[in-house]
Amino acid sequence: MSMLTVNAVLVASTNEIHLEAFRQHPEYNSFRARLLPLRAGYLLDYKREHEIYDLQIVPQLRQHVAPHATHVAALWAVLTRLLPSKAERYDDAALGKIAADLTPMEKARLYAEGTIPRRLSTEQSKVLRAGLADLAHEFETQPEYEGLTGASAREIPRGVARCQPAPATRVLVSARRVRIKSKCCARTVTTSSCSTSRKSGYHDYHDFLKQVQKAWLELLDREVRTSTGLVEESRYEELFEKYITHVSLWLKGERYRDPITGDQSDPDQTLLKRVETILEVKNTRSFGAT
Repeated sequence: MSMLTVNAVLVASTNEIHLEAFRQHPEYNSFRARLLPLRAGYLLDYKREHEIYDLQIVPQLRQHVAPHATHVAALWAVLTRLLPSKAERYDDAALGKIAADLTPMEKARLYAEGTIPRRLSTEQSKVLRAGLADLAHEFETQPEYEGLTGASAREIPRGVARCQPAPATRVLVSARRVRIKSKCCARTVTTSSCSTSRKSGYHDYHDFLKQVQKAWLELLDREVRTSTGLVEESRYEELFEKYITHVSLWLKGERYRDPITGDQSDPDQTLLKRVETILEVKNTRSFGAT
């Protein structure tokens, strides 16, 4: 008999329940040194989840799927998978407090888009932006981690497919998709995730339905405003506040300090001219004149 060395790597997948059962098996110690466990939870980026649904759901439906319908489903699914952060896990106390105060929607947008909540101050925004990596890796050493529970990317497509509208309905729109998921969420979300305690708005998947519908309406509102050449009223306020800041600095001969990066630069003369053109301001000194 000869000994052969096998140059191979065996790859297998399992869930947490089966893995824990294997650890209780008498033969586990024989395999322990040969195993390299890698966590692979559900996606926390709803944009990537959205791409999966477009590949798996849309081709299977008889009706045309309206824009953003799969976006709504993906956002809701990711919201069910997130966990509240704990301040004591962070070395930076300021970052820990900010992370612990994040809502599920704020965290979902932070993971997918890097969007900093507008409610934060300039200093808090800088702290959170610098600590994004710490936020993303908070649960790496925790037994319960983000993506462990919640809506599965396999369950959502099946649940939505079972709840299709009648064949006479030609378009499956996002608002209807939200109502469909409201009826199907009890079947599409695992029992363990449904029974998880709701804390700070987390795990409240029925309330998530309202939140994603609101996000969908806001998305439609932006698209309509963009297509008609309109912008939100708040954007005009932001532009005017920025204009006042730059005018004040220009008159004082001071430099503008970026609130995020801290870089300093001369007042934005292009911005000043553009705003004054919109306001039809005349007989002003040209910017840059001495």
